[in-house]
Amino acid sequence: MDFMNFYRLLLFIDFMKNIDEKPSIFIFDQGKIFKYAFTLYAHSGPINDLQMLSEGTVLSGGDRDRRIVAWDADEDFEKITETKLPDQAGGIRSIYPQRPGSNDGNIYVGTVKNMVLEGSLQRRFNQVIFGHSKQLWGLAVNQLDGTVATAGYDKHIIKWRDNQLDWRIQAQSECVSVAVHPQGTVIAAGTIDGHLIVLNANTGLHVATVRVCGSPLSCISYNPGGEILSVGSQNGSLYLYKSTKDGFVYNRFSRMGGAHPLSGIDWSVSGKYIQTVTSDYDVAYWNLRDFTRVKNALDVRNETWVTQTCPLGYMIHGDWGGNKDSPVQVSVDRGPHGDVLVAGDTDGYIRLYRYPVLSSQASYHKYKCYTSYVSSVRFSYTDNYVYSIGDTDAALMRWRLT
Repeated sequence: MDFMNFYRLLLFIDFMKNIDEKPSIFIFDQGKIFKYAFTLYAHSGPINDLQMLSEGTVLSGGDRDRRIVAWDADEDFEKITETKLPDQAGGIRSIYPQRPGSNDGNIYVGTVKNMVLEGSLQRRFNQVIFGHSKQLWGLAVNQLDGTVATAGYDKHIIKWRDNQLDWRIQAQSECVSVAVHPQGTVIAAGTIDGHLIVLNANTGLHVATVRVCGSPLSCISYNPGGEILSVGSQNGSLYLYKSTKDGFVYNRFSRMGGAHPLSGIDWSVSGKYIQTVTSDYDVAYWNLRDFTRVKNALDVRNETWVTQTCPLGYMIHGDWGGNKDSPVQVSVDRGPHGDVLVAGDTDGYIRLYRYPVLSSQASYHKYKCYTSYVSSVRFSYTDNYVYSIGDTDAALMRWRLT
């Protein structure tokens, strides 16, 4: 049935957010002009989508009530049947037929919790795609096998393998950072209430929970050998933990205090220093021999850094653009061969540079992929992929380098 020649037009005005009001489907008869016919009170909350199937059935999807209702357009929109999604799926955001033009009734359903389900009103819905549903800040790549870990404000810690969900667990608090042990044995995530959650990387089973402090653990990083875990907090302190038994046991041995919230950590190749960057973009260096802040940056001028995830530094200062209107670089990462740098900014752009980036006029490839912050970007050392996550978009994307 050709929708454009169908004798009804469906309109919905999604302004009614008050639970006491009745979100409605307004039906209009089509003649020379559209004339109001009647109203259906269909759902107990906002209606996010209407979809007309080829056989004349109209599906409406509710947000708050999580219901999909089928209406018979040939019988004055008489209700045919309905189904309700489980609470963990969330409300309906969009509906689309799996095979447009077919009469089998199978549909895809996108939800407000970033899931895609498939099924029909006659059978159960199965999850096809799972995604984070709130702010997403934690991203780490296992450099041994290319698997990816993410952690977000929806309290989910997830391991991904080849575009597919490997496992997921739900923490007790919102998560803001994540790291993978260099041996690939455990995944550690930092929460907003100062806890470090350690999980078995193969199974997702809980290994340990460590109380670090009372502030968000905004960045965490293992040294190259995995014997030490550094934890940066919003209270400005950097905590050091001995990691033994392949990352299954942790003991604190030092705390280095700062004045501003930390947002990034890199280890030196020598193992003698750590560089950090604060949320107001100040770089600090820490001496691991006496656990003090390095007063003169010239003392570390000859140090080589294992990673370059702090968005400030002499070797990458050109990526800031050189003028006051340039976007703020939120996250960077140096490629596995040390020849490229990827950077994500506050405007939702990802840029790819040749490394080092020593001039504000350096050329780059630019891609607009998020509506707001690019909260993290990371290379995979096992293949030609770059992974990125968006803050409020809650989206994990994979990019191939060619």
